[in-house]
Amino acid sequence: MFPSDGDDAAIRFACQKFAASGRPLGALFAMHRNLNRLTSVVICELLTLGVAELNANPERYSGMLNYYLKEVFAYLRTAADTEPALVAACEFKYIEAFRFSRDELIIHRLLSKDPALFFEFITNVYRSKDQEEAEITQHQQAIARASYSILSTFVLLPGTQENDVDAGMLATWIVKVRRLASDRGLLEITDRQVGRLLAHAPLDSNDNGWPHRAVRLAIESTQSTDAESAIEIERFNMRGAHTKSIEAGGVQERAFAETYRKWACQAAATPRTSAMLHRIAKQWEAHAAYEDTWAEQQKMR
Repeated sequence: MFPSDGDDAAIRFACQKFAASGRPLGALFAMHRNLNRLTSVVICELLTLGVAELNANPERYSGMLNYYLKEVFAYLRTAADTEPALVAACEFKYIEAFRFSRDELIIHRLLSKDPALFFEFITNVYRSKDQEEAEITQHQQAIARASYSILSTFVLLPGTQENDVDAGMLATWIVKVRRLASDRGLLEITDRQVGRLLAHAPLDSNDNGWPHRAVRLAIESTQSTDAESAIEIERFNMRGAHTKSIEAGGVQERAFAETYRKWACQAAATPRTSAMLHRIAKQWEAHAAYEDTWAEQQKMR
């Protein structure tokens, strides 16, 4: 039995014994209500050792695994002694536990500050057209999958400060990422990843239009059709699952189109952004027409 309420010496001794017997996660999960009794470094060490435990016994913790992991990582994000780089490395190892989570990870914060790290994740997933074909090992496949999951859940804009975005910081981050991508022949896919990220921009605090003024300026300066296309696709996908009555037709879609038209007018000072918003509005209008036709067909059945 794990002495989760014991003194510090007993807890350290138990953690060492559990880890030595191949159950580091068992020790960690037994402490999930008293994680403040462990240092963040010890928690990260147990998580790192736990990878081998799970590889050897993937069903050991059954349906409770993700619950315990989320508890542990939620604690690490707020602990006073947290070392971001160590926690980010552990998040990477356990990224599948956050596949359907909207939690902001520490690794996301690091990506928003470090364009080189963001680009490293891109190179983990994508090859340039000029790169020679090579056999991919299982380890490389695992890194690629984890990196893709990180990129797919990364929505924290560089330069974000509370509910605002610093235009200079965002612009600098994008320039550095694109420079790295250009040097490696990965500019097209990188622009798409940047565009997907920009699609998650907040409303502008001055005119309440979308996207934030910092993103409008970034779109104008970048002048990338790949980034703009990615924004358009991501904004459509962000709608997610939705419900409506059979007879509703395209009412919701026309409302979206109207909103984007309004935003396009507000962004008139940034013509590429305005044009992009008009394109999104047209897409919603086309989708509304399709929904109208579908609704009429249902009525005739």
